[in-house]
Amino acid sequence: MQRSVNYIAGAYRGKSVSEIRRNIDKAREVAERVWAAGHVAICPHLNTAFMDGVAPDEVFLEGDLIILKFCQNMILVDGWQNSSGTKNEIEFAKKNKIDVYDSIEVWEQYFLPWSKDNKRPNVLDNIHGFESSLPERIPKTYKKDY
Repeated sequence: MQRSVNYIAGAYRGKSVSEIRRNIDKAREVAERVWAAGHVAICPHLNTAFMDGVAPDEVFLEGDLIILKFCQNMILVDGWQNSSGTKNEIEFAKKNKIDVYDSIEVWEQYFLPWSKDNKRPNVLDNIHGFESSLPERIPKTYKKDY
C-alpha cells in the first residue's frame, strides 16, 4: 500500500478558548480517520495548538504553507468556509497541484478499500454543493482524475 500524505485544513481561530478547542478537536478527528486508514495526516492544529502569541500569526500561516508543499492531498474540515487562512491554503494547494477534498468522507471514498463488488464510488455526486460555497477567485476543480 502506498501511503499518501494528507494536510488537514480548517478553521483554527475562534472567539473563545472553547471555540478554538472545538476547531482543534474537529481537525484531530479528521486526522485520526486518516491515520486509521493507514495514511499520513499532517494536522497544523495539533502542531501549534494554543501557541497564540508565541509568534505572529503570519509565521504560523507561512509555516503551514511550507508543510503543505510536501503533501499530496488536502482534506477540508467542516466549517473551513469561515477561515481566511484555509481559503489561502486552498489557493496554494491548487497552484501546487495538491488535490483538495471537500471532506473526510469524500477522501475516504478514494482511499478506503472499495465495496465488495470493487466498484469505485462516483465522488463527483457528493461534492455538488461544494463548488457553490467557494469564492469566485478559487478554481472549481477539486479532484484530479487518476
